[in-house]
Amino acid sequence: MNTITKKKILSPIVEVISELIVLNEEVTENNSDFPDITNFANAVSKQIEQVVKVGYSYMDNRKEDEKLQENMPKGCDEVLNASELLIQSSELLKENSKSKEGRDKLVESIQAILSGITKVLDIYDEAEIRKIKTICKHIQELIDVTNKEKSVQESVGTLRQISQCSMALATQINNRIPELLSQQSQLRLRISVDTMSKITPLLLNSYKAMLKDSNSGNVLSSKDLICNILQKTCKDVDIIVSDTSPETIESSK
Repeated sequence: MNTITKKKILSPIVEVISELIVLNEEVTENNSDFPDITNFANAVSKQIEQVVKVGYSYMDNRKEDEKLQENMPKGCDEVLNASELLIQSSELLKENSKSKEGRDKLVESIQAILSGITKVLDIYDEAEIRKIKTICKHIQELIDVTNKEKSVQESVGTLRQISQCSMALATQINNRIPELLSQQSQLRLRISVDTMSKITPLLLNSYKAMLKDSNSGNVLSSKDLICNILQKTCKDVDIIVSDTSPETIESSK
């Protein structure tokens, strides 16, 4: 899923890379000498180093996410290797403006940088999505538990957990909404948060009512209705954040 963060980080790198692509095409077409691109290469390298630094910092704060711990180092190594390849190509072309090896490495590095940076950002974004999906799954599991519990005390304890998880989920979604480039996805998530914001207090009221009158059919029906709505909302959220419909990320002008 494309996000504001991804666009913000990719745009300046894409701009520099685009200039290198155009430059390479012009030099190839005119069979002219390749100009000194060491400044370009160093600028891209510094941007990549910053992205990698942020990636590792994020990974260090999410020790519990095994996929993140496995994938982030691989993604960072890939983009760092691509950056080193770009530096090598710039040095070769500086020494010999018609160096075929330098030109070949330039093309290879450009492709690898765009691919590598995108991979690192995708790894980060997938970890953010997993946080939301994990809470959604936990809420649905807790709701399934309430349907099997026989004692009021057990149900009340589980409902309290559901309520706490719902508030945590709403916080995660509210953090996610401004990140999304898709206005439709933003709207759908806002509707889900609004539903949870209205349902959660009712859930709290239902378990208070259960403590007062555990045999009331109305109380139990109300609890079941609220849980069903919450369960459907969690499923909707899971679908929305899992959406991978492509959207173009344009460089800033």
